Amino acid sequence: MKNKIIVFFLSFLLVNSVHVFAQVNDNELVFSFVEQMPQFVGGEEALMKFISANVKYPQSAKEAEIEGKVIVSFIVSEVGKIEEVKVLRDIGGGCGEEALRVMSLSPDWMPGKQNGRAVRVKMVLPINFRLDTENKNLFPDTPQFPGGEESMKLFIKNNLIYPEKAKKKKMEGVCLIKVQVSKDGIISNPEIVQSLGKAFDKEALRVLNLMPKKWMPAYMDGKQKDSFVTIPFEFKISK
Repeated sequence: MKNKIIVFFLSFLLVNSVHVFAQVNDNELVFSFVEQMPQFVGGEEALMKFISANVKYPQSAKEAEIEGKVIVSFIVSEVGKIEEVKVLRDIGGGCGEEALRVMSLSPDWMPGKQNGRAVRVKMVLPINFRLDTENKNLFPDTPQFPGGEESMKLFIKNNLIYPEKAKKKKMEGVCLIKVQVSKDGIISNPEIVQSLGKAFDKEALRVLNLMPKKWMPAYMDGKQKDSFVTIPFEFKISK
C-alpha cells in the first residue's frame, strides 16, 4: 500500500439539538443552528487545505490498513475560539487522537451569529482517513450545500410547509429537483425530475428559492467545474 496519504474533508454536519448550561446566561447558550453559521476563515476550501496539510496518518493505522471516517464535535465560541473538541466516532489506530490533535491547531473561526449577535455554536466535522488516494480526490467531486448535506436536510425540514389538502389526504413522497451549480458555486436552472403533484412541486421550488445561492462547487483534477445536483424534498407526515 502506498504511503501517500490524502485526508479528504467531508462537509459539515450539524447536531440537531440545543444545549443549555445550568445557569441561563447569553454567553453560556450553545446553539446547533443559527442564522449565520460559524465559518473557517477562507471558507470550506481553506478548511480542507488546513486539514490535509496538518493530518499525519497514524503509523499503527497504516500498518493495520485502517480507513474510515472519524467524527469530531466542537464548539465555536462567540469570539471564534475552538473549544470542547470531542471524538464522537473513532475508527481506531490512533486516528481519533490525530483528529483531536489537528483540531487543537485550528486558528480562530468567524463566529456564528443569531439576531446579529455572536453566539456559541456546536459543530460536527467528519474527517475521512484514506490510503492510496490521488490528489484529485482532495476536493469533493459533487457540489456541496453550505454546511453540508445534513445542514441542507435541516434547512429543508425547517422551511418546508406541508400542503394542507395533501396532508389531510395523508399523501407522502419525495419531490426531486435538479439544479445546475456553476464552477463559481452559483445554483440555477431548477428542473423537477420527479413530481409529486402541483402543490408539492410548488412548495419544493419555494424552499429551493430560499436556499443560499452560493454553494461549494464540484472539482475535477483539483479544478472547479460546472456540475448538476439533484435535491430531494421529502414530504412525510409526522407521527
